[in-house]
Amino acid sequence: MTITMQLTQWNTLKQELIEQENDLTQLRQKLKMLRSTSSEQMKLLESLQNELDETQKNLTTANVSLTECQNALKESRESLQTLKAQIKQMEHKQAVMRRQRDVYATLFALSVGAVIARR
Repeated sequence: MTITMQLTQWNTLKQELIEQENDLTQLRQKLKMLRSTSSEQMKLLESLQNELDETQKNLTTANVSLTECQNALKESRESLQTLKAQIKQMEHKQAVMRRQRDVYATLFALSVGAVIARR
């Protein structure tokens, strides 16, 4: 079977065939690049997922530590309030003892003065 056509038509057809082959080659290269990029992107995605998991673990640990610190701070505040109350109570006892000592000293001085005055 033979097809007859003009030389210009043949050259045009041949040129289109060459261009299509070039386009096909370029598309194959792009597909290959996209596939390799896709695997690289998957590796990057896995790496980012691992980082996210690690960050979430660290955040959980930080939240636990924060809760422990808040509890310790609450206990410290309660202890401080208890100490303040104890200090206030001891100061009151000390003031009472000082007054009693002063009263006893005054009574002793008056008694000694009375004994000396009687002689």
